[in-house]
Amino acid sequence: MRKYGFKLFSTNLQNNPAFIDEAAAFVRANNREMFIELMVVPTTPAEDWDVFRDKFAGLEVTIHAPHNTMNFDTGYPERFESNAKILDAARRAADLFDAKVIVVHAGGGGERVNLEETARQFRLFGDPRIVIENLPYEAEDVEGVMHGTTPEQIKYVTDYAGCGFCLIFPTPSAPQILSVWILKNNCRGFIN
Repeated sequence: MRKYGFKLFSTNLQNNPAFIDEAAAFVRANNREMFIELMVVPTTPAEDWDVFRDKFAGLEVTIHAPHNTMNFDTGYPERFESNAKILDAARRAADLFDAKVIVVHAGGGGERVNLEETARQFRLFGDPRIVIENLPYEAEDVEGVMHGTTPEQIKYVTDYAGCGFCLIFPTPSAPQILSVWILKNNCRGFIN
């Protein structure tokens, strides 16, 4: 059964607490088709996690790990230790909500070596809840091009690291580019 995520950021509680209540009520009313996808921002105050736990009680929650805008990028070996520390915040959130999935971006660098480094880091993270999420080819806040953009790249990482896969359709950070590319060229490669 397909389910759709209602994406929230852990900072939304500070920025717009009423929105958290509305989102939780909406997902609760549609819980057979929906879940909360909570993007973990490492600077989220500790007391906010207790509030989230109460507001999302009884709902399915998926955790989205911090990504390149929060200094997490698995394409580069020199970032591994920092990435592992940043990922710990996502793991703690996943534990809090008994989340079965932690969504993680591949990263920057369009060379084969960057893709291989991502696969290596995903394997070293060693968390069976981790899934790789497909990405657009380019993003303005990433060094060079992205990887994890084709079915072949996704398959390489999932096979090497033993992780799962999460298909995303356009968001404000990946407008239409990704879904049009998938639908025109490689939809079957991602979905099969």
